[in-house]
Amino acid sequence: MKKPPSLTPHFDKKQHRRLPKLDHCLVLYDESLVELNSDQHYQLERIDDADTMAAAARQLLPAADSRKQIALCLPGHEFIATQAHLPGVSGDNLHSALLLQKPMLLPGYQAPLLLAVHAQPQANGHYLVLWFSVQRADALFDAFAQQGLHLSLLLPRPLALLESIEGVQHLYDEDEHSITYMRWVEGGIQDWWCVDKQDYEQDDFRQQLDQQLADNTKAEDAQWRRKQQLTDWENTPHPHPQACYYRFIAPKAKQQGDKKKRKQRWQLLLLGGVFIVLGLLAAGAWLWYQQYRLEQDVESLREQTQEIENLRQGVFKIEDYIGPIALFPEQDVIQQLRQMNGLIPKDSWITRMKVEKGEIEIEGNSPQPIKILQALSDSELFTNVAFNQPIRGQRFGISMQIVGVDVKQYLEQYFPDQVQDD
Repeated sequence: MKKPPSLTPHFDKKQHRRLPKLDHCLVLYDESLVELNSDQHYQLERIDDADTMAAAARQLLPAADSRKQIALCLPGHEFIATQAHLPGVSGDNLHSALLLQKPMLLPGYQAPLLLAVHAQPQANGHYLVLWFSVQRADALFDAFAQQGLHLSLLLPRPLALLESIEGVQHLYDEDEHSITYMRWVEGGIQDWWCVDKQDYEQDDFRQQLDQQLADNTKAEDAQWRRKQQLTDWENTPHPHPQACYYRFIAPKAKQQGDKKKRKQRWQLLLLGGVFIVLGLLAAGAWLWYQQYRLEQDVESLREQTQEIENLRQGVFKIEDYIGPIALFPEQDVIQQLRQMNGLIPKDSWITRMKVEKGEIEIEGNSPQPIKILQALSDSELFTNVAFNQPIRGQRFGISMQIVGVDVKQYLEQYFPDQVQDD
């Protein structure tokens, strides 16, 4: 397997949070630059020269301007694929962990790299990570910018074949330089094989790749898409939006976007300041007018207020008059008797009952007065249950307070003189 010369990581943690909407998608295939969704292509003199590629893009997109979002799909051999085992790690934590593991994943590479990985948590903790040269990305972005074009992102060319994400997608991309095979499962890349054509002539490389392709061809869920010559790319639709999970954004493009956002924020702040000043002036004039009107209405409102105050005092008097009747604590004697009848054993009976001011006093006969006391104490209807006289044989007397009936508080509120007399 052949890997291109590579580089140290540089990654924007926020680049996976929103899938971009593309206006144009270009594909570099052999010595040609192809526009997807059309049959147009442009022959290149040098495929490794960013200026040449940008000039060809301008020829293919004569009406495009810097507001159009352009994606460029590059051959698989320009990317490095590594496997990382990070169980329980996802999101931004995954990106940070991969950067820390870069010296172990790509030993010997010192120049900056961009990193792309689908940060969706994987059950087995295995992630396929793609890397791309920062220098190459910035050079392409600058060259496109000189042509008045905005190169918003870069993609591995095999992902341009991703038209559907249903089931398992097998994507086979071949040109005169290399063969790249990719298997897409459940929203992410599971397998990535990239073989240089010269290495493919060797038995070990050829047998390994051919065996992998043969095994996957036999799978029942196999959905294959192949591109093996220039004409195969004509009228190919744009890739599925989820292909952009593995997009690469040039650092210069990111810086330009951040600068543009900061400029827009300052413009909005300035515009907001102007509106605030105008609003304050308008509000001052309105408040002065409102104050003038209020002063004119104060006298009439004062008279109306006095009338309302008289009515309020009348309402208070009515409330004070009917309050002692409407709010008298209800001591439902029938209900209390029914409850006690359910609590007192059948071998016991009550001979006397007195209900006054929320308190109940009972007398009766029972072979087990203590059991009656316990039953009444356990009830949610009574509190402060106690014997109010000594037990004489089977003769007992018990007093208790009805829960929720506070006659003393009622008397203090409406008949304080009576409470003092008591």
